[in-house]
Amino acid sequence: MKNQWLNLLIYTLLISINLILNASSTNLIVSILQYIIVFYYLLKKDLKRAVFLHFLFLVTSPSLLGFDDLEIKLSYNYAKMKLYGNFSFSLLVSFLLFIVSYIKRPVIPDQVKVTLFYKLYEFIFIIGSIGFVFGIFGLAFLSYYIEGFIGYFSYIFVVFINASILIYNYSDKLIKKFYQNSILILAASPIASILLFTLGFSREHYGQDSFYSSELSFFSVILLAGLFHEKKIATLILSLTCFFTVLLMAISGKAIFLFFIVLTVCIFLSNDSQIKKKYKIRTEIFTGVVIIFFLLSSVFLTYIYSNDKYIFLQTKIYQFTSMFNVFYDGLDSVANSPYVRLASLTNIMYEHIQNPITFIFGNGYGGYYEDHFNFFSIFESLEYAFPDESVKDGKFYYGHDTLVTVPFLNGLLGLFLLLSIVFKYIKAVKKNFLSLACIPFLLLAFYFNTQFGIIGVMLLFASEWRINAEKQNSLS
Repeated sequence: MKNQWLNLLIYTLLISINLILNASSTNLIVSILQYIIVFYYLLKKDLKRAVFLHFLFLVTSPSLLGFDDLEIKLSYNYAKMKLYGNFSFSLLVSFLLFIVSYIKRPVIPDQVKVTLFYKLYEFIFIIGSIGFVFGIFGLAFLSYYIEGFIGYFSYIFVVFINASILIYNYSDKLIKKFYQNSILILAASPIASILLFTLGFSREHYGQDSFYSSELSFFSVILLAGLFHEKKIATLILSLTCFFTVLLMAISGKAIFLFFIVLTVCIFLSNDSQIKKKYKIRTEIFTGVVIIFFLLSSVFLTYIYSNDKYIFLQTKIYQFTSMFNVFYDGLDSVANSPYVRLASLTNIMYEHIQNPITFIFGNGYGGYYEDHFNFFSIFESLEYAFPDESVKDGKFYYGHDTLVTVPFLNGLLGLFLLLSIVFKYIKAVKKNFLSLACIPFLLLAFYFNTQFGIIGVMLLFASEWRINAEKQNSLS
């Protein structure tokens, strides 16, 4: 118990320090120390400890300064410190860990190949290969955009190389270590945000003070499902309280969607006969809270919309709910943010229907689509949604969501493979709640941010604990 709270404190402080010092050269002190620690264990030939610490330092490094500062000129944390150009030092470390891991275990055991994480690994490799091959062809013959190619290929390569490290180090001992610590890391993120806000570290957002927050917090809502799996009830309640506090001030459309998916899964879990038997009091309390939540939802929304303190939340709720207007009032009735996504998907599918190859395999990295229906003509400026060059040419090589970007880059095949792996992970949630990380990682933020990708890979590796117990023998 003491180790649990001590580790939670360490992770909270680590995330807090990185949030405060991000984009400050002072962060070099922390990053260099972290690199030294990883190399120390690597030189000691303690590969699994080096791998664990590498991922710990990666996921606790934020890539975004805050809500309005989406572009960082230079960052010095472990994950983002540049070695040369856009090539980060952490990617070099990932390369090194992969090479050492491959030398130590050049053949992936059959026990690993039957696991769910290996299926995820195969999925990343397949769509990455298709996107790369079609992208190279497009660059050579179809005037594809090199910026789009580099952006999307860089993402898939970073995610793949880090997934490969875990595949080649697959063992029960390492998985258990990741599982136990991933819960605490997820818990530490919203706690760190509240701690910093309480200490006076805040950001101005929509004219109000708001929280520093890392990408980890986007995943923290899956801890709600941990109420039906874990004994760490105090840790879960503390972190969830902090998470929902942060959510009220720093919500996004994706966060709303993610919350209701997780809530729906939790409702099913709370009604499972085995879980009800094991956690009777928890399931009863949860059911009561959910009923009260829905009964008081109108009161809650009235309070939110009558308080200027929650203007950002008001905006995001409107954007989220306006998506459904498309079914009865058409695309013009949708808010700007979801409008761009739906308009992009419409144009993409229009082009795909006319080309069976791209319909199945997608355009590949660096490909583009055009605005065939003049959907974007209503905007005076599109720079907020697309790169300047893309807007100027009228050729758009960037998607805004997984369910837009995957069909665009990888076609119907890529979308089918993605939904298949997501479905498999959701089915596994009764065995390990961390499998719900598939929703924020694969369904909502795939191709969006390498930090989300690395966090997702780590959490789904941790979810192997108990999922594949009946399919494999114990691995050393």
